[in-house]
This record gives sequence, C-alpha cells and structure tokens, in this order.
Amino acid sequence: MDRSQIEYLGGLLHAIGLLEQLGREQFDAPGISSLQFTEQLLQHCPAFAPHAEAIREAVRQAADALPAEPPPSWLEPLLQRVRLPGHPEPTGGRVFPPRSLSDGVVYPVAPEAVGDGREACRKLWQDLQAEAVRTLQGIEDVGAALETLYTLLEKYTSYIPAPAVQARGVSLFDYSRVTAALRLCRTRAEREPAVLLVKGDVSGIQSFIYRELRGDETENPAQLLRGRSFFVALLARTVVRHLQRLFQLPDGCVLYSSGGHFVMLLPNTEDARQRLDEADRSINQALFRELNGAIQLVLAHAEADARTIEHDPSEALYRLEETLQIAKLRKGWSVLETLVGQPIGETPALPKLNPVGQALPYTDYLIEVPELPASEVPEGTRTELALSGFETTWLFVEEEALEPVLRRLGARSATVFNLRTTKIPAVAVARRTGYRLMPAGVYVPMTEASESRRPLMFEELAAIESANYPLLGFLRMDVDNLGALFVVGLREAFGEHRFGLHRTAALSRELDRFFGAHVNTLARGLDVYLVYAGGDDLFAVGSWVRVLRFARSIREKLREYCGDNPSVTISAGLSIHKEHFPITVAADAAGEEEERAKQAGKNRISLFETPVAWEQLRHLVDELAEPLLQAIIDETLPEEERVPRTFVHTLLRYSREVLDEDGRVDLGALARLNHLLHYTFARRNVREEMLQQAPDRPLVRLVQGFLLLERPDRSEWFRTFVIPAAYVLLKTRKQRD
Repeated sequence: MDRSQIEYLGGLLHAIGLLEQLGREQFDAPGISSLQFTEQLLQHCPAFAPHAEAIREAVRQAADALPAEPPPSWLEPLLQRVRLPGHPEPTGGRVFPPRSLSDGVVYPVAPEAVGDGREACRKLWQDLQAEAVRTLQGIEDVGAALETLYTLLEKYTSYIPAPAVQARGVSLFDYSRVTAALRLCRTRAEREPAVLLVKGDVSGIQSFIYRELRGDETENPAQLLRGRSFFVALLARTVVRHLQRLFQLPDGCVLYSSGGHFVMLLPNTEDARQRLDEADRSINQALFRELNGAIQLVLAHAEADARTIEHDPSEALYRLEETLQIAKLRKGWSVLETLVGQPIGETPALPKLNPVGQALPYTDYLIEVPELPASEVPEGTRTELALSGFETTWLFVEEEALEPVLRRLGARSATVFNLRTTKIPAVAVARRTGYRLMPAGVYVPMTEASESRRPLMFEELAAIESANYPLLGFLRMDVDNLGALFVVGLREAFGEHRFGLHRTAALSRELDRFFGAHVNTLARGLDVYLVYAGGDDLFAVGSWVRVLRFARSIREKLREYCGDNPSVTISAGLSIHKEHFPITVAADAAGEEEERAKQAGKNRISLFETPVAWEQLRHLVDELAEPLLQAIIDETLPEEERVPRTFVHTLLRYSREVLDEDGRVDLGALARLNHLLHYTFARRNVREEMLQQAPDRPLVRLVQGFLLLERPDRSEWFRTFVIPAAYVLLKTRKQRD
C-alpha cells in the first residue's frame, strides 16, 4: 500500500465506530470504536496487516476531528428535501430506519416509527463485524481488499446518518467514501487545487439499443434487446473501471456512475490532464474498433480545491458541465486518425449480443477479469463478453458455478459483482478477488416449470390479462428536471452548508437504488420485462394492462420514496402494439409519447397520444373505465345499467370529431354534434331522474361528461375520453377467427 491508499483507508474507517455508538445506551465519541474495528481488520486481512501501524495512525488522525455528540436525527432522504423554484415547499419529516441493504426495499417512515433505533444498530454492527472477518480474512491483494471493504460499508451504513451535524441527508457510507477520496487526492497531489473533477458522457446509448433489427436478429427480439441494453450499461461501467485501473483509483473516487454518465475525483498531479487526454483518445479508439462509432465517450475535466468542493461544489460542477458541453461539439475528433484510410462501404456488423441476452436471466454474478485470454475462460461460465480494447473480459456465472469458476481462475486478479442480492460470497481460494454490488434492473419474467425455466416470449407476455386480444405495452419513464435537482434543488434545500459534494454523491445513489434495485421488485410482481432500468429512467415491456399498472406503481412508489416531495416528479410514455410489431419502432413510439408528456408540462403520462396528469389518469381508469368495463361485460346487471360496446365506440368517434388540431373543443363542431349526442343518450333511455338517483352509474357519468359539463371541463372531457374508451374497447376486443 502506498501512502495515498493508507489515507484513503483511514477515511473509509475513521467514522465507522458511529454505528456501534448509535446502538449503545450512552453515546460516546466514535473514534475508539473505529480503532477497535480497524484492529479487527488488521488481524484478519492479510492485505492490510503489513501496514498496520500506518493504518492505525491514519484512522486515529481522521477520527480525532469527529464530533462527540450523536447525529441530530436518523437519515433524512435527500429526495425528500430538494426543492425547485416555483414548486411548493416539501413537507419532509420522514427518515430512513437503520437497515442494511439486504433488508430489501427501504422507504422513509415517520421518526416515531423508528423509535430509538438502538437494537437495529446493534444488530447491524454485529453483522458487519462478522461479515468483515468472513470476507476479508483470505484476501491478499490490496485492491481486492479495499473494494470488498467498500462493499461492506455500503451494505451496512447506507441508511445510517453521517456524524457531522451539518451533513443532514448524507449517509455514513457517502460521508466516508467522499472523505476518503478527498484524502487520497490531497495526498497524491501534494498541493491545491488537489482535485481534478472528471465527467464522462457515454453517448449513442439510446440509438444503439433501439436501432433496427436485421436478419436473424428478428428471431428473438426480446433476447437481443436484453443483450443490447445490458451491454451498454456494462460498457459504461467498463470505461469507468478502465480509468480506475489507469489512475489507480479505488471505488470511492467514483462520485457516481449511472445512465451512461459518471463523475470521478482524480488527484490533480502534474501529468494528470495529459494522461486523461491520452485516455480519452485511446478509449474512443477502442470504442470505434469495438462498435464502429455507434457509441462514443465525451470527457471533460476541471480543477478544484478539495476544501472548496467539499463545502460547495456547485461552481466547480458548473464549470465541469460547461466544459463537457464544449467537448461534445468536438465529439469524434479523437478517432479521426483511425478513420483516415478506412474504406467507404457498408458499416461492419456490431458485436453479436444474443448470447448476453440469453445468459442474463440465469446470471447471478458477473466476474470482471483483466487481460484474460479467450483460451483461458473457465469452464462453468455461461457466456463471456470480451472487450479487447479495454483488456477486460466479463464472465456471466450462476450461483452454483461461482466457486468452481473462481478456483479455475487461480491467482488472477478479479472482481465479482453480485447482480441480484447483497450477498458477499467469500471464496477461500480467491485470494486476489474483490466483491462489489451491481444493483441492476434486470428482471425478466420466466415460465413456471422449474426443470425447463426460460424467459417468456413477447407473445406470451402480450396474452397476460389480455388473452382475447393480446397486446404489448412499451413504457419509457424518467425523472423530470434531473439536472436542476442536483444543481438547484440541493442549493435551495441546504444553502451554503458544508458537505455539498457528499450530497451530490448521495443524491445520485438514492436515485440509483430506486431505479437499479427497487424497480425489480415492482416488475416481478407484475411480470413486466425490464429492458433497462438505472440512473433515473427505465424502459419496460409487457402485457399492456400490466405495464400501465406498472407505470402507476412506479410513480406511487417514487412519491413514497421521496416523501411526497412536489419537486420530484416523473413522466412516462406508453405505446401499445401487437406482439410482432417491430420493437425498435415501438420503442420510438414510446419515446414520442414520453416527450409528449414532457411537453405538456411534465409530471404526466401520455398514452393513446394523450398526455394527462397522474391523478387524472387515476380518475379516468379507476373511476370511469373500470366501472364502464363492468357495465359491458357483466351479464348479470339489469338491462338499464348495461352499456353496449358499440355505444362506447360511437362516443369515442364523436369525441374525436369535436376536437381541433390543438386538442381544443371546436364550438362549431360541437354545435353540429350536440343534437346527435342528445339523441344517442336518449336511445339508451337516459332520463332526468336517473341523474339524481344513480349519479355513479357509468351511463350517467357519460351523460354528465358529454352533455352537462361547462367549459373548460367539457373540453378536457372530450380531449381525454380516448383513454377510458380505448382502455375498455381493447380489453373487450376479441381476435378474429
């Protein structure tokens, strides 16, 4: 270990004793507990033992600055506190209970529901100690030991508040990892500005995922789409890991990495910028060789004083973003020399990703192995993905094959990423292997037969709750105003308080936990196939009925996760198609629907080319469409309460004829149709007394909407009637023989 790694380790460990103190009857300064935990690690981890005295001193020095009093409250969600101008003040008041990541989905609760929390903290501390001994005792490689320790802290301290009073909303994990990264930068740079902020944007992801399928690619589009979407997520991680190896950076130096975007902290050494420019060129040349220019990396960097960005990083992050936008104008310049002399002709084929899509539903772990020859891929690997330009191979491995595969890798350095759980599988023979978590939206509905389990095909998904007329729903969603939440929302919530950089890292992780992990649980409950979920957005496919329900559950759960913060909203677009409709066209259609929702004011969903607010959707589906559906299909109802399907079809046609190109009621058209509407309802024997005696009857609600509402409510009724009408008509439609 060099001096900077020791300082980094001191930053990771100096406040860990807070967890033990929060479990005690009498709170004391956390430093002593931190040193005791450090001593335990030094006894059991061969990688750390040779540097014991220097590590003790680094932990002791950092712990001396910790406050002697406990945090003022349990961990407050940052998504509950951020505020955008023009939005109502968040009510706040909720906290995360002290839990580990293995407890699954954790939502904020009222403080009284947590109680004193001491018992929960005692259990977390005991479990952390036991798992640290179990997982670190055989690791001899320093890098592997550091990333395994990082994972342990992530698992057990992500829902524990930071020790500093001014660090509200920052978890102990985010406080420790950012503090550790800044200590490493100061030590290596030996001067201020000590930090080189680096931002990367992996562009071309969407067009790569949704590009047209050709030839045999159309045989199993779900499998290929699964392979493409996971490949680009893995590619972004590969780029980050490549930069980490190049600059010898531990995981704490990655401020965030999701959705094809990342921010890293590099020591601002004399040659850092030159090496970064060289890395930019070499990475883009590698991407060009691998993908023929389909995906490119744009890098930008900005110097910053460590103390300044720890206090308030907004100015530095603004400069960084400005530099990135300028760099995007020069995108592709770094591969010009590669292009010179290339023959003009048909674009070469991109990597075959069907094996990745085929293996992913069965994969529990990914193993990253640098410089692994194809001839040495271990037996037991379900498939592998070699990225030669980065000298990295990813192995896709099932639970039962993990230990045999690691044994066959022998003395090679490797990192095991757990895709599905928070289990850290210590393998005694893997002395140079580190362990990380990779929460990813990878849920794929499977058949129920245990012996021949396989992913459901699109036609099988389409038939769920829609067997008479199978249709697929294609859903795209993302958080509104994401950039403003980071730049403006945090400043509005916390002003000039310290720990701005820590909050930036923590806010990104809060979002990534929801979209990378929590969304899997929601998808599993509805048999919805996640093509992609991570960062702040998702793309999902399934039975159109289930996908609509899924979209609504995502919005409701996000509200709960954010403490019903009015500044944190999400928009969605849903397109509905036959199961064999070209998937790339369907994805584009869902994207157009999502854009329609954004253009209409955000915090909306658009379907059937009609954007509506989420609460409005609840009214249209639950209070109008569902009762209307029962009035059509329930043959036990009295005749006067039933509604023919053809009647709904007629009303839908009338509602379309009344609207102009901008979706507003054309008064002239309405005047011409008014008598037809009255006549249509009169034929259904609608009488005035029915309006008073049975106002909730579906037929009466239709009368109220079409004939009795005043402007502008009547205009909105005509504009949005397509949603309940199409919902009912699609659910009652039958296949032709």
